[in-house]
Amino acid sequence: MKWIELKVQTTMLGTELLSAIFYSEGINGLRIDYDEESAREALLETKSSWDYADGELTPNSSPSITAYIASVEENSGLIEKLKKKLYEFQKSNPDLDLGSLEITTTFVDDTEWLNTWKQYYKTFEVGEKLIITPAWEEAPEADDRIIVKLNIGMAFGSGTHETTKMCLELLEDNMKLGDDVLDLGCGSGILSVAAKLLGAESVTAVDFDPVSVKATTENAAINDVKINAVLGDVLNDANLFNSIKLSDDKRYDIVLANIVADVLISIAPKVRDLISRCGYFISSGIINDRLFDVLNAYTDAGFTILEVERMGEWCAILATQQPFICNE
Repeated sequence: MKWIELKVQTTMLGTELLSAIFYSEGINGLRIDYDEESAREALLETKSSWDYADGELTPNSSPSITAYIASVEENSGLIEKLKKKLYEFQKSNPDLDLGSLEITTTFVDDTEWLNTWKQYYKTFEVGEKLIITPAWEEAPEADDRIIVKLNIGMAFGSGTHETTKMCLELLEDNMKLGDDVLDLGCGSGILSVAAKLLGAESVTAVDFDPVSVKATTENAAINDVKINAVLGDVLNDANLFNSIKLSDDKRYDIVLANIVADVLISIAPKVRDLISRCGYFISSGIINDRLFDVLNAYTDAGFTILEVERMGEWCAILATQQPFICNE
């Protein structure tokens, strides 16, 4: 398949703010590149993790966002729509330094895209228990951590983005051995695989993108775990939620959703009907400005907010239904 590589020159602030525009259009597989000065600062800030970081500085003259968009008829107007949204955001926020917003597009195939990602994707630790490593590299020695091998392919979810990191950290802090887990918008399957390796009894992963369902199945096999990967649209498929119910008397202990705010708001009542009263709803993909919209929707749907995590411009929420009953 041919893909369009779309690159936007911006600033460090812009890489955080403008990423939300891509996510709102369903483009989640982004690569953020630093300029040389910002890369040096980042390496100094993370020097304690240099064993797991790539020390090569990027040659960019300015920070940039790179997205990969399938070159198919359905996406024929997507790039122009993105350009319009980027410029409208810049125009409505004249006090923000977003850089030039110069946009370049290049046609690439799957092999070129994968080779590009392999230059940037390196082993790294998440939370207290997990270490994420590319499937094409030799797994590190990590007696005190669980190794998650990942071949990201064309699916979103390398684990490096703040939203995925927060989901992984909340998952490892709150999941119990033998839990049943549902992952809505599974992408590469990183959350699903991590849940299974952390001791989940069963994991069901859902995504509207066939590439993501395939990637999740393949990453499950790489890690020698079993995941039920389901193709379906959590927003528009009325029958999906009935089809993924466990049974009349059994519900999920953990529901994961690393999606955008608008989708989280829409599916909150449906998630409530799938999750056990003492179960946890772990969600992210929420830009700071939309946090209270999502919190209000969760409260209206009957959830109690237990925790809000923030990382950069992004938020993650830990919620449940009946915390007082569960603590008795």
